[in-house]
Amino acid sequence: MYWSYVLAAIGVTGTFFVGRKVIWAWLVLLVNECLWTVYAITTEQYGFILAAIAYGAVYIRSYIHWSKEPVNEIHLQGDNMTKKKVKLPLKWWKNPIKYLKFNRAMKKLKKAL
Repeated sequence: MYWSYVLAAIGVTGTFFVGRKVIWAWLVLLVNECLWTVYAITTEQYGFILAAIAYGAVYIRSYIHWSKEPVNEIHLQGDNMTKKKVKLPLKWWKNPIKYLKFNRAMKKLKKAL
């Protein structure tokens, strides 16, 4: 069976995207833990179920903690030399078009400065 290799690859991929601050990576990791539970039952290795529950609890807690903090803060300096604080929308998946437009505008502004 190649289950364990596939599940390990999914876990590493999810962890990679969490490191890149991609919010949906937490969902990938939670689904992966559900698959580990199925694997544990199928192979009668019940210790994996406890590990999957523990990892799942950590992923849920981390997601909740992550969703409460601002994603990015960019300090801008305008013509009047005052600093403005700009925050990227935290819930970008609700309005991805607005998020992309905002990112493009910020890149243009950085190039201009």
